[in-house]
Amino acid sequence: MDKFHISAFDCVLGDLIFHLSNNPSSAFPGWCYMSKNTLADYLNTGRTTIYESMDRLIKSGLLDRNDETGYLKMTKKWFDSISFDSNNDCTDSVHSVRNMDSTCTDSVQPPCTDSVHYINKKNSKIKDNNTASPLYKYYVEEYKIFCEKVARTIFDFRGGADGKAMKEIIALLDKAHDGDSQTAFEAWKAMLCKYESWETFHKKNLRVVQIRSNLMNIINHLKNGKSAKADSARQAASEAMDRLRSGKY
Repeated sequence: MDKFHISAFDCVLGDLIFHLSNNPSSAFPGWCYMSKNTLADYLNTGRTTIYESMDRLIKSGLLDRNDETGYLKMTKKWFDSISFDSNNDCTDSVHSVRNMDSTCTDSVQPPCTDSVHYINKKNSKIKDNNTASPLYKYYVEEYKIFCEKVARTIFDFRGGADGKAMKEIIALLDKAHDGDSQTAFEAWKAMLCKYESWETFHKKNLRVVQIRSNLMNIINHLKNGKSAKADSARQAASEAMDRLRSGKY
């Protein structure tokens, strides 16, 4: 649109971000947290194109980006000027997004059941076999975003030990959510997003193998405000005091 100095592709990207951020089942309502790589795959383009388009939308006041998380949402200016204006130049462009498979609609989005074949064709690295979950890549990608945008540390992922640990994390979360892989992945993202609420010890141990070792305590602390290890220590101390009082030592 000449009025805002944006292209037809910018309109398509903006419409996609608008719909993803308004997904009622999103773990972070109001925000699109699909990765730039996945946005690029979804729109059959490259990351550079996505970043250039985002920059134009931001400069035009149509897109807002959270500096801490990198999550995106369209602004009120977009909503008022483009989203419901059937006479603007974007109207024809956005149909290509609205007619796409919209079953996968948020975050660093893993493929939903109906879309898994589509994404597998788009990225041959995603393999559905006995050694790696189809969502493995997305767990790793979410961890990368966590390191760079949330914890602000170096993304250090080594395929051997870290790869094995990530597969174990996926298996444990899947089991905890009765085999619901989508819900398990949402739990992984939510846990990483709540990094500021982690205990100090866990904040200092951010390798995947370390997160795997501390997974139960991290989740327990986020749920209850305390770690399973602390619970065990308190229980052991209480039992010791009981034995002392009863003269059993």
